[in-house]
Amino acid sequence: MKRTIRLRKGPRLYRWGSTILLAILLTGCAGTAQQTAEPPRREAPRQIESLDIPLPGPSSAADAAYLGLEESMDAFRMDQIKAGVLVVEVFDMYCRFCQGMAPKVDEVYELNLRSGFASEVKMIGIGRMNTALEVATFKEKYKVKFPLFPDNDLSITKALGAQDEGTPHFMVIKMAPGDQVEVVHRFTGVFEDPKGFYDVILERSSLRKE
Repeated sequence: MKRTIRLRKGPRLYRWGSTILLAILLTGCAGTAQQTAEPPRREAPRQIESLDIPLPGPSSAADAAYLGLEESMDAFRMDQIKAGVLVVEVFDMYCRFCQGMAPKVDEVYELNLRSGFASEVKMIGIGRMNTALEVATFKEKYKVKFPLFPDNDLSITKALGAQDEGTPHFMVIKMAPGDQVEVVHRFTGVFEDPKGFYDVILERSSLRKE
């Protein structure tokens, strides 16, 4: 169940918005339905037509460099990310499971940096029904190192075919020249072992492990 808290407009929100959001993050989202981890799926995941999906420009020079983009870009397409494999996490900053998983997802990111596949595998997060302020607050609170993007109108989530999934929802997408993409793994819920999840990413993407 998604929490429907929405922020009021006006000067008070402008001054106190970040403080309010941080307080909510500290208390978690008690109204979120229980989610459990799934075993790796062997059946073919649902596919998407392409990654011609608009995203807002990177929020920092570090994010732009990580994705292989120019810092000055106001917007770009997901298929412009310089990667052979794209790992997407669809999250909601109000979801207590997303909050609890943040350190483990960050560990997957760190494992990838040390694996020898850092230039091949990239990670991004999509804030389902989250504004830019909400995404920035989540990123700051949980020290998320990979790029996060807001999806307040659900357009990105729908384009990824994840609008009916809970959060967090993970997708492993193989990217190829000529606008060819293949979703090789989807997973909704939590995982306990970051290394085990990273091994699944490499296995499903047909990348050789070290």
